[in-house]
Amino acid sequence: MKGVSLLCEFYFSTSLFESLLECFSFFLSNAFLNLARSTVNNVLSFLQAEAAVFLNSLNYLKLSSTCALENYVK
Repeated sequence: MKGVSLLCEFYFSTSLFESLLECFSFFLSNAFLNLARSTVNNVLSFLQAEAAVFLNSLNYLKLSSTCALENYVK
């Protein structure tokens, strides 16, 4: 009987260890996915800002060309 109780104790300790390991891996994977999501968000927001600057410069170019040609009206 002592061997059976010893095996039950080992089974309980390994199942507890596996449960803790699963929880740790869940939190670790969640942190990794959060970091990856944050990185993608930063890259996309940077590209959006660059596109806005480019389109703003095109708008400024259009306005400056209309101001330059404003005096040549017949």
